Formats: sequence, C-alpha cells, structure tokens
Amino acid sequence: MTATEQVYQHIQANPGLLPSEIAAALPGVNRSTAYGAIDNLWAYGEIERLEDADGYRYFIDTARGNDVRLAALETQARELEKQGLYRRGAAVWLEAFDTAQSANDRELYRQRRLRCLTGMTKGYGDDSSVAGRYVGGN
Repeated sequence: MTATEQVYQHIQANPGLLPSEIAAALPGVNRSTAYGAIDNLWAYGEIERLEDADGYRYFIDTARGNDVRLAALETQARELEKQGLYRRGAAVWLEAFDTAQSANDRELYRQRRLRCLTGMTKGYGDDSSVAGRYVGGN
C-alpha cells in the first residue's frame, strides 16, 4: 500500500485531524511524505480541509461526486491541462468555480485555474480571488 493510500485510509477512519496528527499516526510513513500525500489528495479533490484555530483539519469529501456537471467540468479541464491547453483549461476551471456551491470546491477550482494561468507560455497567473464571483458560505 502506498503512502498516499495509507494517508487516505487514515483520514477516512479518523476525520478531522491536523496534518501533524496524521503523520504521527503513520509510523511507517516519513513525515514529509505524509504531508505531501495530504497536499496531493487535497489538490486533486479527494479530501477536503476546513480551517481551524490550529491549522487545517482534513476530511473525506463526501459532498463531491454528487454533482455530475462539476465532475464533467473537472474531467474536461484536466484533459485540457494534459494537452497543454492551459488557457482553455483555465476557462473551464472558472466555469467550475461558478458552478460550485461549497467554499472548499471554489477554493480548489481557484487554485487549479491559477495553476493553468501560470502554465501558459504567454501571460501570468493572477493572484485574485476571481472578483465578483463569490457567493459566500458553503
């Protein structure tokens, strides 16, 4: 079993833990590897995180996957990224941002869009929060 799978299973069995608590609970996994696995799982939308006074707490994202439209947009955007069509991918991530209802999904799509804009050969990513598109709350 890979480190990522171990981290995912631990979060599934023990939701709401901090990254340090997750890493400490997996003695067979290097601490930095556990942190990287957490970041990757979050970046690809497998888990969600909620900010707390101590930092981010991680959960399995049960709300995702229920929206067929969002799933289709994510697939389309990832395919465009693989083909190197970053500007088109950024447009699709923006559409997903507009469609999403939860703040966690919106933050994920904002970051993916920024990654696409940064990957373009011309132009630069903007560090904006997509002005005028925030609807608030989860």
